Amino acid sequence: METLARHLDMSESNAKATARGCMDKWWLCVPRFLVALSGFAVGLTLVLATLKLDQVYAALQWWQVLLPVTITLGIVFIIFTIGVLLWFRFTSQAYTGELDADMDDFGLDVILRTAKICFLGHAYVVLLVVSLGLLLAKLHSFPSIPLAYPLAPLMFLGMVYIILGVMLKQPEVDSPWFVIIGLSVVSQSIMLIVKLDHPHDANSLPWVAVFIPSWITYVMCVSYSLVCVVWTDLFGSPPEAALPLVSAPETTPETTPEAIHTQLNKVGGIACWAIGWGVSQVLISLRLDEQHKVAWFAMALPAMIGWVLLIVFVISPISEYFEDMATVLFNTFRLTCRDRDREGYESSDVEEEQRPLLRPKRGVANEVD
Repeated sequence: METLARHLDMSESNAKATARGCMDKWWLCVPRFLVALSGFAVGLTLVLATLKLDQVYAALQWWQVLLPVTITLGIVFIIFTIGVLLWFRFTSQAYTGELDADMDDFGLDVILRTAKICFLGHAYVVLLVVSLGLLLAKLHSFPSIPLAYPLAPLMFLGMVYIILGVMLKQPEVDSPWFVIIGLSVVSQSIMLIVKLDHPHDANSLPWVAVFIPSWITYVMCVSYSLVCVVWTDLFGSPPEAALPLVSAPETTPETTPEAIHTQLNKVGGIACWAIGWGVSQVLISLRLDEQHKVAWFAMALPAMIGWVLLIVFVISPISEYFEDMATVLFNTFRLTCRDRDREGYESSDVEEEQRPLLRPKRGVANEVD
């Protein structure tokens, strides 16, 4: 029965609502923090790598250079691991009837959607962790390890992107961009393996040719950005095709001024990233081919600027994208707390029913005839 305690104890209810609201705000700050941390980690790693290669701090070890990325991946790995464990707990309680919620709250679609977020995100991070670990092993302890080993997880990830792009259609995934990303990652990894793992057979292969997959990707990103700007200027709305990783799935294109401004920021950030990294890669190719020697920091500077501009332009939409995922997970897994709240109310109700309506004054004893 719904007792008076639930309705009369307003201060306790308000306190619980306030605490829950604070928890919601704290939870939604995590995605934005992780996006900013990832951007900072990549930028700091580029700076440390140039300092080591330019012999400014020659004593730096490669594990120290990659430490920012390692810490960031470790944090993300822990968060997704917790998400997977919470999913198992939620699913177990949902099918054993331990949740005090309607069946509509945890139907099969909710379970599959949360499973997709938790397991795919966890698998994505695991592949990156394995690749980073093998790269550190090659750079620090086992230089004889073929480069194919650290790049194998990335190639597998690229193949997954290609398969998803071919088999699934919008709005599940951005099919053209998934195929482009997958082909770029796989082809660039193959070219690096051919060049570095088979140096005797690839002596005549210049580095400019090795980076052809990257050139094609940069040109496509810049071309799409220009097309998007011209299209928006002519028709008042961006084209329907979205950029990868910055558009939430299962949504339709919006034509509000805010949405147009956000889309233009996205394409501007992607264009800055492609131009900056493309210029740096050109300078690196010229140095490796012994055509033009420039300091490593000067070569990496355009990439750093492009990366900073990318983060500045797209941190808001990317954060909102992951905040939507975090909201889905938080609202779903929070159902497991309802049962404990209900039990707390029931126990307080029993105590309220057993408490006498009029309490005797102190020092006065009740006589029983």
